[in-house]
Amino acid sequence: IIADTSSSVLISKASVSYQKSVSYNNGEPVKLENLVVKYKGSVLNEGTDYIVEYHNNKMVGKATAFIVGKGTYTGSKKITFTIKGIALKGVSVDGINDCVYNGTACKLSPRLKMGKKYLFEGFDYTVSYANNTKAGKATVTFTGVGGYTGTIKKTFKIAPYNILADEEVVAVLTLESRREEVKLAILTLSDWQ
Repeated sequence: IIADTSSSVLISKASVSYQKSVSYNNGEPVKLENLVVKYKGSVLNEGTDYIVEYHNNKMVGKATAFIVGKGTYTGSKKITFTIKGIALKGVSVDGINDCVYNGTACKLSPRLKMGKKYLFEGFDYTVSYANNTKAGKATVTFTGVGGYTGTIKKTFKIAPYNILADEEVVAVLTLESRREEVKLAILTLSDWQ
C-alpha cells in the first residue's frame, strides 16, 4: 500500500513562535511554554497535528526541539532555544566563620542554599580563596557552574596565632633547667605581647 501524500503538508512550512530562552530546572528536562505552531494563519494542535521532541534540554546552554508533523502534516522542523542558568545572587550562604592562623591556608566548610535546596560544590558551584594564608582579611568566592551562573564573594577574618595562649609552648619553656634559658624564654615571650 502506498500512502497518499498529495494532501500532506510539510510541517517545515509552518511558522513557530516560542520563548528563545528558558530557565534551568535543576537538571530536569525543560520544555518550551507558549509554543505556537501555525500554518497559513491557523493554529495547529499539539498531539493531533504535531508532536515535540526535545534534545539536550536538561543543562544550561543550547537546546533543540523538533516539531514533528502528525496526521496531515509530515516531516519535521528544528528550532533551538537557550537554557539560562540560575543566578547565584539569590543564594544564602552559611558557614562563613572566622578562623585562627595555624600555618596552613584557612578553608571553610560553607553551605549554599537556594530556597529549600542545598547546592553541591563541584556540581552547582566552585570555591576559590584569596588572602587565606596569613592573618588578616580573606575572601572566599563561589562561582556558579552546571545550572548556576554568577559569583558571590564573602569575606572572613583570620586571627593571628596567639603563642602565649598555647599551653604546650609555655610549659616547654618553663621547664628549662637553666636559669638563663628560662630568662631568655620569658624575655622572648614578653617581646611578642
